Amino acid sequence: MVLETKPPAAANPFEGFKPNFGRKTVTITFEGEDGGQPTSHTIPLPGEGAAELVGHFVDSMDISKYLERFSRFGRSPTGQRMMLKILVYANTQGVRSTRGAERLCKTGAGAIWLLGGERAPDHSTISRHRAALAEGGAMDALGQQAKMLLACEEITLGEVFQDGTKLESFAGRYTFVWRGSVEKYLGKALAKARASAAEASILLGQAPESWAAEGSTGEVPLAGLASLAISLRGRMAFCGVEAVAGKGKRKSDMQRAAEGLEALVLAIGRYRGHLGVMGEGRNSYSKTDPDATFMRMKDDHMRNGQLKPAYNLQFAVASEYIVGATLSQDRNDMATLRPMIELLASFDLWFERYVADSGYDSEENFELLEIMAIAAFITPSDREARKKKSFKNKVSRRENMAYDEASDTCTCANGKALHFTGTKKRKSRTGYVSEVSTCRCESCEGCPYKGEPYTKGEKAKVAEKGGPKPIICSRAKGDKVMEVSKRYIVLRERSRLQVESCEGALLRVNRSIQSEGAFSAFKCAFGFNRLFTKGLELALCEVALQCLAMNVMKLLSKKKRGKLGSHLHPLKE
Repeated sequence: MVLETKPPAAANPFEGFKPNFGRKTVTITFEGEDGGQPTSHTIPLPGEGAAELVGHFVDSMDISKYLERFSRFGRSPTGQRMMLKILVYANTQGVRSTRGAERLCKTGAGAIWLLGGERAPDHSTISRHRAALAEGGAMDALGQQAKMLLACEEITLGEVFQDGTKLESFAGRYTFVWRGSVEKYLGKALAKARASAAEASILLGQAPESWAAEGSTGEVPLAGLASLAISLRGRMAFCGVEAVAGKGKRKSDMQRAAEGLEALVLAIGRYRGHLGVMGEGRNSYSKTDPDATFMRMKDDHMRNGQLKPAYNLQFAVASEYIVGATLSQDRNDMATLRPMIELLASFDLWFERYVADSGYDSEENFELLEIMAIAAFITPSDREARKKKSFKNKVSRRENMAYDEASDTCTCANGKALHFTGTKKRKSRTGYVSEVSTCRCESCEGCPYKGEPYTKGEKAKVAEKGGPKPIICSRAKGDKVMEVSKRYIVLRERSRLQVESCEGALLRVNRSIQSEGAFSAFKCAFGFNRLFTKGLELALCEVALQCLAMNVMKLLSKKKRGKLGSHLHPLKE
């Protein structure tokens, strides 16, 4: 989705929606003991009305995207809508496995009422419907639920809070593939392939290919290696050389060369396949869940800082309700803001203020929010560091230099001017192009803050000594050169002023309460610490179902506490 500017507000299709808090009853029949007569009991549904509220939400939804995954023949669409209710209700009860949902349909009063007299589905049926939801239906349902909450004034479009956490994948913990190891062994295999190809060409009595020549760094085609192996096998058959194997048998040079080339074709293909799965933005993946990336988790059961296969889970929270969720393969949060805004835009949810922590501090994110006319309340990454005395002693930093807008120069601690000498374009990993200005000091000769360049190993020795560090501006051999993005400075300073305002203080407190509180409920209250499914689509569906359930329980909790319609927690006096 291309984001250019905020479109005009569209009509809410759920205008006038009101949540149904009415309590229902269900009649359950128990079989008599020792052949006795069965008895029926009418009891109120448990869970403070969770089943009724889930049913009301799902009945109000347009589930056409979900129904597209099923054939128009056979069972009526009522069955699919009922299955969506069962999946959401099971998550409200802390049940995420399909077998657990099957048991709940047979023993849980709320699930029995939602089934409406139909036979309880088995776990394979529930799993099949969950897989169908993974293709867009679950996330679309979350967007519709957010629109319903907006219609009944439970959420506002004033502010939204984004934060992230690591969510462990269902993959095995020791099924890692590392980019560094693959590239190292691929380089060795390619070098060996060139040498083997040259040797095979000599055995065949022909000139080696250009990619097999000594000192060549070009691409090694697998088809070329395979062709040489086939030619060697053909020459063996023509010359009557028999292929041998086993103890006490001596292989011919042609057989040894052919087998070596065949093994290299398999090895190089395998290594290139690993790199293809990783793509450009990842350094690892899991063999049992190729979409998962190995990340450092807070839950370190072995206490050795090991990495686990995981996803970067992002929540967008408004008025304590989760209005958007994404899963990313990035280990940090910086590149996850754009996908979240695109998701909210697809839901037609356009917020006025965007609140996030310092993990989202980047020029690309500031620029995106500026284009969308959304006020950025993103905490600068150096906000806490600026309060320390040690930061002010870092005279090499641009923040500690005086800037003269008229002459467009910075003044260093020695009183020398740094003049801007030119600009260049810099492209980030996500494809964002920023304009970077280069400024050079007029003269660093005789500067008291000029340090000698480090020799090899000297920097590590200085770090080991500890104690107060000397105030150094530059250790370059020539004059100090600094690169800055003027656009980033302007946008970041604007966000910093907004964060440090009275409104920013209120939003910062609510970010820690609402977004962190959502993750606390997600992982602690509902026990969602590890996924039950593999693959990005199924994992996102599992998260979306849990978010639907959490919003239902949050609405019930706010009603019980008399907090319906409240959006922000006030600051303590």
